Amino acid sequence: MWFMNCLWLVGLTIFLGASAGCGGKTGDGPTPGDGGADSTADVGFDAKVDSPFDAPADAATCDAAVAKIASAVTGPFCTTMVSLSVADRSILGWSITCGPHVPTTEADARTTFDTRIPPYTKAADYVLEGPTGGTYDYVFFHSPGDFGGVGVVSFATGTLVFSGSLSWSSLGARIYPKTLRGADELPLVCPRMELPEIIATTGGGAAPDPGVRAPIADVIGRSPIPAMLGRSHAIVHAMLVSYPSDGTESGPGGTSKSEWLVLLDSALLD
Repeated sequence: MWFMNCLWLVGLTIFLGASAGCGGKTGDGPTPGDGGADSTADVGFDAKVDSPFDAPADAATCDAAVAKIASAVTGPFCTTMVSLSVADRSILGWSITCGPHVPTTEADARTTFDTRIPPYTKAADYVLEGPTGGTYDYVFFHSPGDFGGVGVVSFATGTLVFSGSLSWSSLGARIYPKTLRGADELPLVCPRMELPEIIATTGGGAAPDPGVRAPIADVIGRSPIPAMLGRSHAIVHAMLVSYPSDGTESGPGGTSKSEWLVLLDSALLD
């Protein structure tokens, strides 16, 4: 009934030439979440009036959300992973791994990854993506001829952060963690916090351009994650990893099964 009423109002508005819309969004002002004034009608992930990306900041709700997840930070070094849908950049879930500092070489990381490696592949077949030198998380990629995968190992703790299989037949699946913490724990209601510059890996293709990275940073910055980490940690790195589980490279307009993995490395404040 609301939908029919809304359509009726839209028709009446057009007829009268009024400027007000059915959803209460008027003129050419900024949309919360897209970082500036709109010169054209909204497109993409914030186009729906009731989209969570359009929710205004609410400090009290943010504080409550942070309090609910703050106990997840259990060590001096952590890697937090947030999974986003490639289709609309909505949060699919998240995970966090923490521990003491363990110097980790590429060989160490490959050995760790091998414990949960995607089927029909071996660690030696994976290429190392992104920055090297042991100061960023180790991201491994194996393009699927028939089978391939993506793996992430923390540079700081040497622990496995992510493992997922790839297949050109769209049968890619998450191996570790098998399940993620719920997206409902991360409402986009926090005052936006700035992140370090996001370093993007290529996922076997071209690295995503800033036009892709900026709105992803906006989503993460408005979630409770930065504030949760900021209670005791400093975020030192931010990385964006493509997980094209549908068998194609991730990018704007991709399918909902493919994911962006946002990695935030943090360390205990002195």
